[in-house]
Amino acid sequence: MGFQALVKGVLRTGISVAKDLKNAVEEGIAEAKAEQAKKAEEQARLVAQRAEEAAKRKAAEEARRKAEEEERKRREAERKKQEAERLRRETAERLVREKREFEEALAATDAAIAGAGAAWKDVQSHLVAMFHADLEPERKERKARLESSGDSVIAEPDAPESVAPPTRKAVSRKPTPAKTTTKKSTSAPPAAKKAPTKSPASTPATKKAQTKPAVSKPTPKNASSKTSATKPPKKKKITPERKTMKLESENLPETTATPELIEALLRDDERRGPWLVLSDEADDGSFVQTAEDGDGFALEWRNGSDTPLQRVSRVLSRDETLSAFLAFLAGDTKWTSHYDWTDVALSAE
Repeated sequence: MGFQALVKGVLRTGISVAKDLKNAVEEGIAEAKAEQAKKAEEQARLVAQRAEEAAKRKAAEEARRKAEEEERKRREAERKKQEAERLRRETAERLVREKREFEEALAATDAAIAGAGAAWKDVQSHLVAMFHADLEPERKERKARLESSGDSVIAEPDAPESVAPPTRKAVSRKPTPAKTTTKKSTSAPPAAKKAPTKSPASTPATKKAQTKPAVSKPTPKNASSKTSATKPPKKKKITPERKTMKLESENLPETTATPELIEALLRDDERRGPWLVLSDEADDGSFVQTAEDGDGFALEWRNGSDTPLQRVSRVLSRDETLSAFLAFLAGDTKWTSHYDWTDVALSAE
C-alpha cells in the first residue's frame, strides 16, 4: 500500500511537471509568435513609411519640376515681351529720327531753293542792269539822231522797256532763243540737206555697180577651175555607188544597193537566200550575180547587153565574192582581171 501510494505520488508529480513544461513551451511558442508578428508588423510599417516617403519625394520633385518649367516659360515670355518692347521702342526712335532727318533735309532743300531763287533774282536783276547799261549808249545815240532829224521822241523812253523783257527772257532761259534761232535758221538748210542726201545715195549705187564687175570677174575663173578639178571625180565615185545600182535576192525585193547592205546580205545566208544579184539601174544587161556552190560561191558577170555572160572558173570564198560586188558597185573593172572567166551559154540554161 505504501509503495503504490508513492508511485501514484510520483506519477502525479511527473504529470504536473509535464503539464507545467507543456504550458511553458506553449507560452514560449506564443511569445515567439507574438514577437515574430510584432517584427513583421514593424517591418510592414517601415516599408509603408518608406513607400510614403518615396511618393512624397516624387510628388515634391514633380511639383518642383513643374514650378521650374512654369518659371522658365514665364521668364521666356518676359524676355520676348522685353524684346518686343525694345524693338518697338527702337522702331519708334528710328522713325522719329528719320522723320526729323527728312524734315531737316526738306528744310535744307527749301532753304537751298529759296537761296537759289534769291540768287537767281540777283542774277536776273544784274543781267537787266547790264542789259540797260549796254543799251544806254545806243538809246542816247538814237535819241540824238531822232532829235537831229526832228522826229517825235515821245515813245523813246518806253522802247528799252519793251525790248528788255524779251532779251531778259532770252538770257534767263537759254533753250527758248536756241529754239527760235534754229527755226528761223533751219528753214533754208533742209533743202540743202536733202540735196546732199541724194548725191550720197547715188554714189553707193555707182560704187556697187563698179565693184560688182570687179568681184564677179575673178569668181567665175575660180569657180570654173574648182568645178573642173573637183566635180568629175565626185561623179565617178558617188553616182554609181548610191544612185544607179540596185540589189535583189530571193528573200529581198529590188532595192537601192549600198556597201553596208551588200555586206550584210553576203554575211547572212538566211536573210539573203541562195542567190544575190547586183545590177546597173541604167543598163539591165550590166550586172554581177552569185549563188551558193557547196562551201563557197559561184560568181557570174556581164558587162552590158551586147557582151556574153561570164563565170569565174572556180568557187570563190565569201570575202572574195564581197570584194567583187563592192568593186562592181564602185564602178571599178580591175577586179575582173584577178580571175579566169568562162563564157556561159544562155541557151543551155
